[in-house]
Amino acid sequence: MVLILDQTEVFDDVQTLSPQQVMASLLALPNFAQKQFIEHITFHLNRAAQDAVANLLKEKSDYFLRSNIQTCLQIADLLCQFGQITQNDWYLALGFRAKANAYAYGGLGEYQEAITFYDQAAEIYKAQNHLVNQAGCHYAKLMPLAHLGRYDEAKEAGEWARKILLEHGEWLLLAKVKVNLGLVYLRLGDDAKAL
Repeated sequence: MVLILDQTEVFDDVQTLSPQQVMASLLALPNFAQKQFIEHITFHLNRAAQDAVANLLKEKSDYFLRSNIQTCLQIADLLCQFGQITQNDWYLALGFRAKANAYAYGGLGEYQEAITFYDQAAEIYKAQNHLVNQAGCHYAKLMPLAHLGRYDEAKEAGEWARKILLEHGEWLLLAKVKVNLGLVYLRLGDDAKAL
């Protein structure tokens, strides 16, 4: 069997593709055929393969964050579509985070848009009682809040994330939160707290 998407021949046997091959096939397609490909391939993948594809989409979106923002956003959109098609909120949260990263840290300066997507991802993690990822969203929106002059909200988000990450022993992420909180306090002229 050969799958043809809008006159584009893709592959013969969808069930034998690895997650890496799914990604390569997906990204080789023209934009108009990518959603059809995801819709077709999704239900031929077991849960572990779906998880791997979602993680690869997030990694690829992050890869293009500072080098090709349009590709970064395109892949983030594909990840959101993948989450919707599979009805998997975890994948959707990954897609929201990828979009938020693009808006906040990809040179677009669309900080409110980023905050909205971080909040949507955080709500999914909260519903699934995954506090570390929820704290990661709070950490990630710390600087966008500061860029908008919303320092009290930034401090609140950062302090909450700091507390959760400390409780869970997430030392690297905790260090990043402390650095960003320090920058917020420095902007506010509170050198003692910044240190």
